[in-house]
Amino acid sequence: EIQFFGFVYEVMDSISGQMARLRYRSGGRWTSPVTIRSPFGGGVHTPELHADSLEGLIAQQPGIKVVIPSTPYDAKGLLIASIRDNDPVVFLEHMKLYRSFRQEVPEEEYTIELGKADVKREGTDLSIITYGAMVHESLKAAEELEKEGVSAEVIDLRTVSP
Repeated sequence: EIQFFGFVYEVMDSISGQMARLRYRSGGRWTSPVTIRSPFGGGVHTPELHADSLEGLIAQQPGIKVVIPSTPYDAKGLLIASIRDNDPVVFLEHMKLYRSFRQEVPEEEYTIELGKADVKREGTDLSIITYGAMVHESLKAAEELEKEGVSAEVIDLRTVSP
């Protein structure tokens, strides 16, 4: 776990230079089943380095999966899938979602497939493609657009990379 994702620079070589390349470097003989979990994101009045949104930086590294859930249900299923994955996964939780709403989550174990987006709202006129905390903002925007006669689809990427 990285206490806040703004501190990722201290371990960047280990993540992108070592873990992410192990499968390729070994010709597929070795894997790196590591899940790195960290909070990130602004809008919660945290000090410097605590709210950095560096998901784009890490998503550019080959061999790393970047997962960013938008709901508690997705967080549980995606975290379990991340832990079971044979490749390194960076699992980021937007801090704004920690206290913004609650959702029932089943006690039993379940997984959500990594790399598969979720259509949060059907629409026919335009698509809003988003992830994390911005899913909820996008759903609000889609409701406002509906009042103006625009049907907006909202797609939650859930897995930003690949």
